[in-house]
Amino acid sequence: MDDKLPTVMGDSGPREALPVVLFSSLGNPISNPLSPKGYVQVALSSSSVQQISPPQGASLALVKIEGAGIRYRDDGVDPSASVGMPLSIGESLIYDAVMNSVKVIGQADGAICNVAFYGEQA
Repeated sequence: MDDKLPTVMGDSGPREALPVVLFSSLGNPISNPLSPKGYVQVALSSSSVQQISPPQGASLALVKIEGAGIRYRDDGVDPSASVGMPLSIGESLIYDAVMNSVKVIGQADGAICNVAFYGEQA
């Protein structure tokens, strides 16, 4: 029997899905599925930094970019339109580090940062 991974539809067509094991902030495997904790959509310009604050209980964020690229920093320092970790239009990021001080800015006006937050079920 062939060993095949499940197939999912992505932005660029069908892709094989890889199994993922998630770990809590204490390093323990999460056996319960994650549940939605909130969502935010932030319109960004290239001249104003925005801070993204997670809701209570969020341990993971799925970030998707529209309109224009963005830059982010998670070390408490403000990014600029040319300095910070870049994310391009259509790019996704699974962010599973401490989310206390994530700051974002557009690389150009018209950027939109969509963030869905997830955490362990209560």
